[in-house]
Amino acid sequence: MTRHCFIIRHAGQSERLALLLPQFRQLTMADYYVFEERFADPQSVTQRIATEHWRVGRDYLAAHQLYAVKHTGWQCGDYMAYAARDLLPEYDYYWIMDDDIAINMPLDDFIRRTTELTQECLACEFSPRNESWMWFPSVANILPHEVYGMLYCLVRLSGSAIDLMKAHRSKMLPQGAGRLDYPNDEAFTGTLLMHLGVSCADLKKVLPELFQPYFTLTRPVLLAELAVEHTQGKVLHPVCDTTRCWQKIASRVKQQQFSSLRDRLYTCYLNLSEDVLNQYFDQRFLTLLSQAFDRQPLLNFSRVSVDFPAQKFPTFSRYWFYRSYILVVELESEWGQYALDIQADHKVFMVPRNKKARQRLKQSIFGAEGKQELYRHDQWLLPQLVISLFCEEQGFNLANLSTLIEKIDTLINGPSLEDSTCVD
Repeated sequence: MTRHCFIIRHAGQSERLALLLPQFRQLTMADYYVFEERFADPQSVTQRIATEHWRVGRDYLAAHQLYAVKHTGWQCGDYMAYAARDLLPEYDYYWIMDDDIAINMPLDDFIRRTTELTQECLACEFSPRNESWMWFPSVANILPHEVYGMLYCLVRLSGSAIDLMKAHRSKMLPQGAGRLDYPNDEAFTGTLLMHLGVSCADLKKVLPELFQPYFTLTRPVLLAELAVEHTQGKVLHPVCDTTRCWQKIASRVKQQQFSSLRDRLYTCYLNLSEDVLNQYFDQRFLTLLSQAFDRQPLLNFSRVSVDFPAQKFPTFSRYWFYRSYILVVELESEWGQYALDIQADHKVFMVPRNKKARQRLKQSIFGAEGKQELYRHDQWLLPQLVISLFCEEQGFNLANLSTLIEKIDTLINGPSLEDSTCVD
């Protein structure tokens, strides 16, 4: 029988463990362990401090020839996988996870869903990376292969994959004195395993119903949302208390990543009670939003009126190709005519097609832009909006749209279809 375990990476935030561990104690189909990282303390010693709790110290790095950087625990999460493999060698698969993840379903159900996957490395957003990625240079000159990256906040690795990784990592030294001169966990794991021909996959693609749309680095999920219907059966990250939520929201504003704020705002508005909204989204949030959206007021919970969630598009009239690189899906509704423009670069926009639709879109909370971006980089930017736009009984739902987007390259590169109607 295949054996699985969870390794919860922990750096001392006891309140996070208090939220996680009651659920893990119900687990019967796998084991779990807390691995407390103490790499920054030169005097720390690796030891078992409870049945399911290990402390991994600086001595482990020295004993296994693993290079220590300034923030080793943050930059080299793969080191915890090596420690788990050395200290607990009896398992076939290791789920290495941060302690700000929520698996919002019975963990035995999660194991049942994932045990059928045979890849030796599973992680969200596992994909090739280009030169613009900050960690690209750290591996580009070391491993003669295309550079890959992934999110390391939740990754499943087979025991054999960990063994291969450790053998290469223990021989690796930085190429310079800077932090970016030594590969981080995402770049090293993804690029090395692909170079060695180890099977890898993106969890968001193989299990989108679990990992979409609330598993990201940029859109914090509030603790209060875990009790609400829209998060049930989902794996979520990062799950934040109020303080951490404010930090992440402020960071998004500073980096001008406003689509993250709009998605979170929209989802929370649809699903949380007014009391909870008032608790989380007080004047600080309104101030941040005014900075984000050219200082235009965006939200007043006592007055805001959102038309789209209550309206369903009863049908779509046709879809066709425009200039061979945009798939146009035309929609009819009582609020006018709209289209989804699905582009070759996998971006999706909702575009008003007549005066009534333009006026409706302009009056919504999305502002006066000529079109609204819905999808970018394998992420639905406003998933609750997209779900609300399409009737399940029409067979035109979020999953079907995702499939259509994934096939766009094949469709576009097929027979000449420029400006021709495909289906009426």
